[in-house]
Formats: sequence, structure tokens, C-alpha cells
Amino acid sequence: MGPDFLGIGAQRGGTTWLYEQLLRHPQVRFPIGKEVNYWNVWHGRGIAVDTYLRRFRRYEPDCRAGEISPEYAALDPPVIAEMRRSLPDLRLFLILRSPLERAWSDALMTLREACEMEPHEASDAWFLDVLRSRRLRRRGEYLAQLRSWHAGYPRDQLLLLFLEDVEARPREVLRALCRHIGVSEAPVDALAEADLRARVNAGGGPPPPERIRRHLLEQYERLVAELSDYLGRDLGHWLAPAAATAPDGRRSTR
Repeated sequence: MGPDFLGIGAQRGGTTWLYEQLLRHPQVRFPIGKEVNYWNVWHGRGIAVDTYLRRFRRYEPDCRAGEISPEYAALDPPVIAEMRRSLPDLRLFLILRSPLERAWSDALMTLREACEMEPHEASDAWFLDVLRSRRLRRRGEYLAQLRSWHAGYPRDQLLLLFLEDVEARPREVLRALCRHIGVSEAPVDALAEADLRARVNAGGGPPPPERIRRHLLEQYERLVAELSDYLGRDLGHWLAPAAATAPDGRRSTR
């Protein structure tokens, strides 16, 4: 009883694409959909763990059931520890995106959804206030997040993915994810290339003005360097200017 896998983030990093691709897989089930937010919201409001776990009853023995809630990436260590006690064999995956791009995409979403404004209608000062907010900064603190999850679960239970790999090699990324959660890779091999690339870059939006970009560099340059050292992977390209957004909305990913 309980989920076999959880997608734990990151916000604005491509989790919607992962969800929509996994929905196509005949062995994957999402009994209560995407962004259930149990562990970051409902658990703290007194909804019992067993109530959540019972929602993942098994109907087919060869299927895997789970959910994807991007806010889980920033869960506090005591919550992760309780999750491990309830779900010791859980398979986890986390997809990372340049924290500069992620933060800018988050700010654009906040502008559209909370303020119902277009980017050219907001001042640089408004964007800087949002980018400095605790909520938004916490979502981009990947190293702290990874350390919490690695302390709570064995490293081989957490698959780390990168948005740039999804954009360049979506089929390869999905194969790795299928192996990780324990389902067949064959349905991924059968997907058309157009289906694989659909919605990888849904959303759209202009690149940040130069003043905003300088602020993002100051805010995240050290964090990117520390994460590179921790992972043993060069992430310097995350600090390069983002490509201009095409008219069809490519580059900004949900």
C-alpha cells in the first residue's frame, strides 16, 4: 500500500512533461493525479498518512503507481524521515533546471497568475522583490534539497535528471526513468519523436532584462558552483544567457 514512486521536483523544471509522458505508459498509474501535495500541505493539516497511502491500491500486479508534486523537493528533513518510515522502498526522481531560468520562469508565472499582467507591464523593482522572496529562493536551493534527500534515502533510490538532457535526448531520459521505477522501456521506444518533444518547452516568455539577469547571477552563481562540486558535474552553462524565447513558446518549461 502506498506509492511506488514520487517525482519530487523541481518547480518549473519539466515535471509536467514527465507526468504527461508517464501517463502514456501502460504500466504507470497516477491514482490521485499530479501535485497531490500531501507531504508539504495535507500532512501538516492532520490528514493521516494511512489515508494517503490507501489511495494507491494495486489493481494490476505489473503496474507502478505514484504522483509528482514539485514542492516535495524542499521538504524538511523530519518530514522526509517520516516518509522513509512509511515508504522505505520508494523510488524518487528529481529534475533540475538552471536556477536562474527556473526563478525567472517562476516570476513570470506569478505575474500572470497573481497579477494578471504581462511582463512589459511590470517594473524591474517588482521582479526583484519577487526574485528575492523566501518562497522563490528556497525553490532554487538545490544543494540543500539534495543533501536532505540523500540523508533520508539511499542515493540509488533518487534518480537525478536535468532539463537540458530532456531537451536534447528525451527518449534516453524516459528510458532511464522507466528503469528506475521498474517498468518496461518498450512503450518509450514506440513513441513518435513528435510525441516525445511535445510540451517540453511549454509556457513561453521573454528573457530577463539585463538588470534582472545580473541579479540572478549574483543570487545563484555560488550555489551553482557548490552544486557542481557536490555532483561532480560541470553546470557552468546554467550561468550563460538564456536563448531568446521563440514565438511558439519554446524555452520556458513547466
